[in-house]
Amino acid sequence: MPQFLAHLHDIEPRTRRASHAMYAWRLRPPSTSGSSLLYGSSNGGEAGAGERLERLLELGHCENVALVVFRWYGGVKLGSDRWRCISSVAKEALERGGYLGSRGGANVQADSSPGRKKRR
Repeated sequence: MPQFLAHLHDIEPRTRRASHAMYAWRLRPPSTSGSSLLYGSSNGGEAGAGERLERLLELGHCENVALVVFRWYGGVKLGSDRWRCISSVAKEALERGGYLGSRGGANVQADSSPGRKKRR
């Protein structure tokens, strides 16, 4: 993954300035048969983010994909809303790439973790 991130930085230089680069990946090598699936994730300095992205890939039955979310800290603390934002853009990227929906992926909610809603 470090080489992949370096490649992303080369093709999109603004990602070098991101405060956080969280990612997850799932890969089924062509030489393996059956259920051998390689996977991993990194929080990129945002505790728990890698695991959330990994879970999104799992729920969507995504294979042979790397999902990277960059976040730039702009001075405003997002609190728990950051999870909704991270999950939402990750799901959108998977949909745009054709990894969810028509490709047989599950109907995945943007925020796949149980949580409490704020009353307004």
